[in-house]
Amino acid sequence: MSIVACRQSADAPGKDRPTPLPLTSEQCEAIRVAERFVLENGYTKAPATDDRSRIAWELLDDPSHLERTLEIRRDTLKPHAYGLRLGVSGDPLAWEVVFEYTDQVVALTTVVEGKPRDEPRMVPWYG
Repeated sequence: MSIVACRQSADAPGKDRPTPLPLTSEQCEAIRVAERFVLENGYTKAPATDDRSRIAWELLDDPSHLERTLEIRRDTLKPHAYGLRLGVSGDPLAWEVVFEYTDQVVALTTVVEGKPRDEPRMVPWYG
């Protein structure tokens, strides 16, 4: 998996963060789509989109309890992508964009998967 950087991050490289690799414009687009998805769907500190029709449901979500779902999601992921991988789910053109959990005790990573112009989806990933 590649460590990503399309911009300067508050999470600067250091002893625990490798130096980011330069990315193509297509890779940056995949990251922008994934970061927008994470933001709009309420996974960061920022509020979810007001357009509730844009909320994507995870497998165990209950759409009849939207506010509770958004409350559970809030501030679970860091807003900027951490990793990027091409060729997932048997599709050589699909991207996997990885985000870190905000709770450092949990050793899990979450992936937003899809082609840059497709609707992304959240996929749990244990790596």
